[in-house]
Amino acid sequence: MMNRHIIMACSLALALCLPTGVLLADSDVLMPGRQPTEQVVTNGLNRLGLSVRLGYNIDARFRAAGSSVLHPLGIKTPHGNNYNYDDGYVLTDGSGSQHGQTWYFGYNDPLTQINGVTDTTVTLHRTTATGNQPAGSTGVDSDDLSLGLELTYSRELGRKGKLQYGVEAAVNYLNVFFHNSSVTTESLTRTTDVYQGAPGTHIPIRTPYQGPFAGPDFVISNTPFSSSTASLGSGTLKNQHEFNADIWGFRLGPYLEYPLVTNFDLSISGGLAVGLVDDTASWSQRITLPGQVLGASGGGDRFDILWGYYLRANLAWQFTDNWFLSGGVQYQDIGQIHHQYGTQTLDLDLSKSLFFTGGIAYRF
Repeated sequence: MMNRHIIMACSLALALCLPTGVLLADSDVLMPGRQPTEQVVTNGLNRLGLSVRLGYNIDARFRAAGSSVLHPLGIKTPHGNNYNYDDGYVLTDGSGSQHGQTWYFGYNDPLTQINGVTDTTVTLHRTTATGNQPAGSTGVDSDDLSLGLELTYSRELGRKGKLQYGVEAAVNYLNVFFHNSSVTTESLTRTTDVYQGAPGTHIPIRTPYQGPFAGPDFVISNTPFSSSTASLGSGTLKNQHEFNADIWGFRLGPYLEYPLVTNFDLSISGGLAVGLVDDTASWSQRITLPGQVLGASGGGDRFDILWGYYLRANLAWQFTDNWFLSGGVQYQDIGQIHHQYGTQTLDLDLSKSLFFTGGIAYRF
């Protein structure tokens, strides 16, 4: 009986003296005539990694969504608005243009725009450009790389033979940016609108005339009583496009890992992917016509939450007991975004993105 107690005490002491991370299962306590069975690893189940993440096959581009109404550049109304005609403006005044009239109007040249006989009408001209091809035909496409980072945590849940399985979660950040210039040939049309002054009044003769927003002042009808359109042929427009997006991503899913050769492990995983997209876009067009430069512009910012899935393959090299170097590839589909900014539409395609990762990981 005494010998049995001595043997059990020695077994317990031996177990406590084993290297950290290796314990014997309850059934492996040394008993007379028994040998220890397979060891069970109880640490090193967690792994934390940081990687550089390069995004590929992310498409972002502008396309024409309609005709652009051009306005003269470098000139504003007294209230700070753009002219809505090449040679003047007719806009809603501070009263809301009550009774269908407005004093918030202006023109450049009374000799050509005011009826010289009655001084009761004003003629204004508007140029419109209609694209024959999508504007901004280049942007971020499949040949460009976007730089980001990814922080990954994985937890081993069990083993079956050499195969390990567990769950992984990751948070990542990617910036997508482009700025480009292009030239497009577009069809130009000119609309001529004639506005009637208030009955019994004469439109003021000034060079130029700029009616106030707050008023009161001379008034005209806020809708033209006659209108005609003529083609100006084609013109060359210079386009500028800029897009910038911060994309925060999250992914969660199970993984499988298998040792290939000594110190090299291959793992695959897949699951849920989420993207938070905060983007800013702007565009401008300009054309030089005889005597003036006309242009149009637009832009804004949006925030979207996208859902989808990911697939990942990763190769890790263990160069110390706890440290790994790793590299891998991920495929991710979280959908598409279509935002309209004026007469331009931004298309962002994140439905077939590829990511290449490389970094370091620590097991604990």
